[in-house]
Amino acid sequence: MKCANCGFENAQDFSFCPSCGAPTLDSAPTNNAAAKILQALKDPLFLVLCILMSVSCFFTLITSGPDVISILFTVFLWLTYAQAHKDIADPKYLRCVSGTLYAHYVLVNVAAVFIIVIGALLTAFTDTILDSSAVSALFAELEAELPAKAMELLYPLLTSGLLTFVFVAFIAVGVGILLVNLFSIRYIHRFAKSVYKSIESGALTLKHANAAHVWLYIFGILSGLSLLSSGDSISAYLLSAVSCAMPILAAVLMQKHLLNQQV
Repeated sequence: MKCANCGFENAQDFSFCPSCGAPTLDSAPTNNAAAKILQALKDPLFLVLCILMSVSCFFTLITSGPDVISILFTVFLWLTYAQAHKDIADPKYLRCVSGTLYAHYVLVNVAAVFIIVIGALLTAFTDTILDSSAVSALFAELEAELPAKAMELLYPLLTSGLLTFVFVAFIAVGVGILLVNLFSIRYIHRFAKSVYKSIESGALTLKHANAAHVWLYIFGILSGLSLLSSGDSISAYLLSAVSCAMPILAAVLMQKHLLNQQV
């Protein structure tokens, strides 16, 4: 059967087109994967999620410049929402949403590895750093400003032991970021990927849904805690509030429509 929306030849007579997600004329979509996903995409909570993501992009733009991945993610969310209101669960745009999540995952991994490498290099060359002219100048300035007794106490702390500790802590931060990314964004991406794959296959087989659901709540809570350090900046406060609401809202949407809904 040929799809009336995109012209794809629906050889297996799916209720929904594997190419664009549009329902076929004789579909009975009650238990169909695309129908379940379409129900979630047409939920008002998904519209609120699109709006909040747009607000986040705006405040990020005015505070720290454009975030290309977030902007693309927002655009694809809106395109997915627009298609859903034509009763089309479009795997093309959902694939793009998944792709931007994967791009974010890769960039965070690269940043974490960079931190680890820099920390390792600094640790390896601690003695060279201590012997550098800049550090010698710092010690000379401290000796001029501080009493001799204070320098006797501070000098051991300003030598290789303290620097090594700082550099090892630097490595630990990078490892921590890498591990959290591997067990959070990776699972969220794989869940997002399984959503559009489910539309294409006609069977709702969601991967890592529970893990993605839990991590979304964790990210929301951590972003909520950042509200405490937002200070007097209204834009920073609103950005933290939006960053808190978005993952929690996405988790609620998952719980409402997709968790434990294998068909």
